[in-house]
Amino acid sequence: MQYDMVEGEHSFDDIIETRNSLRLFDFVIDTLGEKLSKRLLLEYHLILKNNTKDDSYGFKGCFKKIPNMILGTDRKVAQPYEVEGRVDNLIKWYYELKEVGLKEIAEFHLEFETIHPFQDGNGRIGRFIILKQCLENNIDPILITEDNITEYREAMNRNGEDLNKFLNRCKRYEL
Repeated sequence: MQYDMVEGEHSFDDIIETRNSLRLFDFVIDTLGEKLSKRLLLEYHLILKNNTKDDSYGFKGCFKKIPNMILGTDRKVAQPYEVEGRVDNLIKWYYELKEVGLKEIAEFHLEFETIHPFQDGNGRIGRFIILKQCLENNIDPILITEDNITEYREAMNRNGEDLNKFLNRCKRYEL
């Protein structure tokens, strides 16, 4: 048996980000109860992108500097100069809610992905935010896997209602 071998079509950055995701998972758990903030989002990104190409390009732990897009969609995303204000508004909206359920989490996630605040890694960060929001609101965590990632992306491309339906289907799993 050989160790430290990777097969398939993964880039070296994919492997690093997978390792970093384990650290980020721990950090999300350690910061449960801490309100989402720009500082916390930037920390998530810093952990995810540590020692990747984005780190060497100066894109780690900061909001996007260059306009970007969501691959596979024509959804218009925020320009770099719009990001901080839109993130502030999104966080303010979230913490003004009287109750948080999957519908509100889906709305938050769709707006977060539409802002697309980071140069890369927005989907992964967004899914970690979903985890945090679910755990903090006593909602079963959402499981997005290779088996349903296409359905997730299709729901994201349509609207918040479709994303909410998708998230509701994904929370039914056994540990």
